[in-house]
Amino acid sequence: MKRIITFVLVLFVAVVLRAQPQSVIERPSGGSTIPPLSAGYEVPSGSVFSYVPVNPVWAFASIVENNWKCFQSFSGATGPFNVVTIWILGYTADPREVLVDVYQPGATPTTLVQSTTVIAQLTDTELDFGSWNIYECTMNIPTVSMSAGWVSVQATTYVSDYFYWLGVETLPMLPALQDDGSSVTDLNSVYSHGLSLCLSSSKPVPFPYWAIAVVFVLVAGVVVFRFRRRIA
Repeated sequence: MKRIITFVLVLFVAVVLRAQPQSVIERPSGGSTIPPLSAGYEVPSGSVFSYVPVNPVWAFASIVENNWKCFQSFSGATGPFNVVTIWILGYTADPREVLVDVYQPGATPTTLVQSTTVIAQLTDTELDFGSWNIYECTMNIPTVSMSAGWVSVQATTYVSDYFYWLGVETLPMLPALQDDGSSVTDLNSVYSHGLSLCLSSSKPVPFPYWAIAVVFVLVAGVVVFRFRRRIA
């Protein structure tokens, strides 16, 4: 009986420990090593800043649960942006609620410019990271007019696979950080990685000319009809 109880306890502890989330995930051998600008890692249209995944080896947790929060710096943005795109690991393409923070430039992200909670849309890249799928994660935010600064993306809720922000292994390496609530890790110096990030501007869909013509004809018709009724 004691052996059975001991076995059950050991099994329980093993399951619990295995279920504990990790702040960092390393790509197992055999995962995708897709180069930049290939299928799945294309720079979004209207991009003013791009830092796409290049042979990523690491991915970093960024979720309110466990107090993990990642930050990626940017510089040289060529115009305003209102779309933030990153690449993440997951098992499903279900939309995720995330917190997108933008900070003023500096050695660290200290001065918050804006904070927006949005529903991120996920697109399957059909690439893998070991047992994980790689998704393009797109978020619309209020327009930001900054050529440099910091961006943080943090999932607000846990679903089934946490929220792992895919890294970038390329030079020049832009500063990136992970805060676990008690200490901050410099991802450049510890992992030789940044975090994937593209900033772009989505232009409003132009009103089609044919629709303008239809509206004009309808308005003109109403005016003529009313005018003729008054004369009659």
